[in-house]
Amino acid sequence: ISMMSRAYGVYANLTKNFPAENVSKAVAYIDSSLGFKGLCRGQALDLEQASEESVALPDILEMYHYKTSVALEASLVPLMILLGKSDEEVQHIKDYAYHAGIVFQIKDDLLDMVGSAEQTGKDTQHDEGKANVARSYGTDVAERLISEHSAAAVISLGQLPFNTRLLEGTLHYFANRNK
Repeated sequence: ISMMSRAYGVYANLTKNFPAENVSKAVAYIDSSLGFKGLCRGQALDLEQASEESVALPDILEMYHYKTSVALEASLVPLMILLGKSDEEVQHIKDYAYHAGIVFQIKDDLLDMVGSAEQTGKDTQHDEGKANVARSYGTDVAERLISEHSAAAVISLGQLPFNTRLLEGTLHYFANRNK
């Protein structure tokens, strides 16, 4: 929370290097991404779904989107706005963030389910009885979705006219991490 609130102070000083209109749009975007219609919605969906016996796959993916993808989007899209990138380029970054967030969250659920505390560096089996892709639909479906969403994220990055190797590396880490 401290880091997020500090970000607003940093953004206030960006008008020295970027057009004030872009700074204003970037701050508004962050606000909408992290607010009750964005990241907070993901946390609410997570808590709501935790008490349900059966959750449909699209509903779990929606929760992942708001819980994780939106956080990635909130860190990438404002940079695109500050730099005055086109709406099409911004959409490609949003698409990347959506898919990369899904990959991160499914891998996290897999690690919680099959990993050990020694391997992951944190308690596992924490999501026991909780609806998520790995527990509700099995590891085969989880692995398939990681592969599909990874491929979709790479396609989105391939549409951008600038170097995306760092974002591709981040995606690769999300899909293959052991912690």
